[in-house]
Amino acid sequence: MLGWVKCNTDGAAHGSPGPSTCGGLFRNCHGMYLGSFAEFLRNSNAFVVEISGVMCAIEAAFDRGW
Repeated sequence: MLGWVKCNTDGAAHGSPGPSTCGGLFRNCHGMYLGSFAEFLRNSNAFVVEISGVMCAIEAAFDRGW
C-alpha cells in the first residue's frame, strides 16, 4: 500500500498537573520526513497531554491535506 502518511506522537508532563508538552513526527510510506510539531501545554496531566498530542496531529494532517 503506497501513499500513506504515518504520525508518531508523544507527550510528557512533569507532575500531575505540571508543566507539559506534546509533539509529533510525520513520515511517508518511504520513511521520508514530512514534518513535525511541538506544543507547550502549560500545566496538565499525562492523559490530557497524550490526547492533546493526537488532536494536534489531526489538525496538522488536515492543514497539510493528508
